[in-house]
Amino acid sequence: MFFATIARYLNAFRRARAERLAREAMTVVSADELRRAGIMTTLGGSYTLPFAR
Repeated sequence: MFFATIARYLNAFRRARAERLAREAMTVVSADELRRAGIMTTLGGSYTLPFAR
């Protein structure tokens, strides 16, 4: 019973960690991808699209 409880908590912790890492992997965009897409960052760190010429 004791080991089953510990195993359940470890599995819940691992599942939560895997979900968090999956969410981060979906939202993280590399700087190369941003450059290829033409997206630049301002001095404040916010993203902006360059003006069309």
